[in-house]
Amino acid sequence: MIDFVRLHAKCKVFTAVSNTVVDDFLLNFIARREGLDKEMDQRVARFRKVTKEIPQNWINLIRAQYVCHRIFKENGLIKKYLTHGAVKALPAVQQFFLQRQSAVPWRYSYSLIIANPKPDFYEMEDAYNRESFLLYSPSITQILSQHRVALWFNLIAYNGSCWQSYGPIIHFKGLEPDDIFFFASELNPGIETGEDLNADLEQNLFPYLMLLTAANYPFTS
Repeated sequence: MIDFVRLHAKCKVFTAVSNTVVDDFLLNFIARREGLDKEMDQRVARFRKVTKEIPQNWINLIRAQYVCHRIFKENGLIKKYLTHGAVKALPAVQQFFLQRQSAVPWRYSYSLIIANPKPDFYEMEDAYNRESFLLYSPSITQILSQHRVALWFNLIAYNGSCWQSYGPIIHFKGLEPDDIFFFASELNPGIETGEDLNADLEQNLFPYLMLLTAANYPFTS
């Protein structure tokens, strides 16, 4: 049986360390060294007809989330920087945090809520490979207090006991898994399965992020 009191405390520590080492240091450090800000500007420019519909504060949040995905995704940039002098100079607890995160890649997931065992904890099911996972996300709780949500799109990180959402949470009121699958197969005709979609998501993320513009469309029937 899960000890949710202890797990909640672990999630809070994870968030605090992440805020310090990722948000306050690593994100900007690696973005500058790898030219990720310029890369993001180019990608945003390609989708300017779409991004003009998105508030600038959301563009900024997506930029940060995109960079973190580049850092912590499978075979991401973190493996290159673990031995960098600036990272080796960090406090031991922060270095340990980064080593742990390099071992379990962060990933984006289209998912559905199948249970809510405790406040801010959600049992999720990936919409395309049907794997279930426990997610801690106070933001989901806040969103659900205001909106009916059909599908979630989160960047998630593993804290050793459960997953946690990072950055903006895109929540679709009307789009469902079949809608995303149709979009993906139009984007890449080689996509035939849910596994294909998840793989494409890791390699060609930005078009999926641009679906943010459809997040507020309600159900129609």
